[in-house]
Amino acid sequence: MGGRIFPVILAGGASTRLWPASGREKPKWDLRLFGSADSTGKANNLLESAWERAQAVAAPADCYVVTGVAQARLVQASLPELPRENLLVEPEPRDTAGAVAFAAGAIMKKIRQSGAGAAGQPAVMLVLPGDHVIRPISRFITCAFTGAQAAAELGTLVTFGVVPRSPSTALGYIHRGPEAVLKQPLADGPQLYRVLQFREKPDKAVAAQYVSGGEYYWNSGIFMWTLEVLVREMERQLPEHAAMARALSEAEAFGGVVQQHYPGLKKTSIDFGIMEHAQAVTMVAADFLWDDIGSWSAVAGHLDRRMDNVLGPDTNLITVDAKGNFVFAPGKRVALIGVEGLAVFESENEILVCRLERDQDVRKASEEASKKPANGKG
Repeated sequence: MGGRIFPVILAGGASTRLWPASGREKPKWDLRLFGSADSTGKANNLLESAWERAQAVAAPADCYVVTGVAQARLVQASLPELPRENLLVEPEPRDTAGAVAFAAGAIMKKIRQSGAGAAGQPAVMLVLPGDHVIRPISRFITCAFTGAQAAAELGTLVTFGVVPRSPSTALGYIHRGPEAVLKQPLADGPQLYRVLQFREKPDKAVAAQYVSGGEYYWNSGIFMWTLEVLVREMERQLPEHAAMARALSEAEAFGGVVQQHYPGLKKTSIDFGIMEHAQAVTMVAADFLWDDIGSWSAVAGHLDRRMDNVLGPDTNLITVDAKGNFVFAPGKRVALIGVEGLAVFESENEILVCRLERDQDVRKASEEASKKPANGKG
């Protein structure tokens, strides 16, 4: 079977696509949009849901979170059960490749100090973005165990591809190749394929071809690999990242090593920096519902429709001849009269109103908002 799984949750910083609810001061993973409620009756935020998935496949002591300085306190508030030493705080953003290298060094240090590596069970890292929606968790668990088995047995990097539900132009794609076979696959496990190529975000015509052909999957941004294979690939493609991971694995404390190495790291994603030019990649054909919540319309797709409109949590709506709208205004009463297809979003200091079909342009409004104070002065 697979090795010992070490989940690593990436809890990045600024998110402009769900402005004004999220932004530079409010990361997307901290939003309580939907999902199961905790003991207080409050819906989980996206990070808490990611933590549930991590704990479903590993002990809390083996689960890590990588975040930035500005978000560290938010992570601690959301995940009080996260071991303090497993909260890895980046001194400056270096995209996901830097975060993965940081986590690899921390895990290798843990294994070295505990002597667990002597048992012969490979250490498998599971990379989980902290702002995704995945259901049901039972299928995620099965896919994760299959991915761990593939990483350990086949010695490849492993990516998770999702059958596309639409010809999205906002996501990258994975072109699958021939089937990959395990010696003793799980009875109900997902299929495995060799990866031929990663494709960047296509235009509408190309995306439609991908979807109709049946050989292309959405790139979920979820990855697995043994630490040995990851570091070997980093040494080949991102040697500075590999050097930092090895230095961290031997360090008594991370502070000095991180400060020494981070400024020199190339700012690149794990997709561009490693996966696209890796020597061998296997894809788990993930058969769970997945969404990276990259727009307000994506959020609306996971919420119930009421009174012919979609409402966010704790939103009180009054309508007069209004339908097909999406309103996200926690704790507020909103009245809509004679409108259709609108999106209305409110945060503490900002309000956004747009056609729901134009929600991909929210990023532009967020960029403009960052240039001036919320009170309109200046």
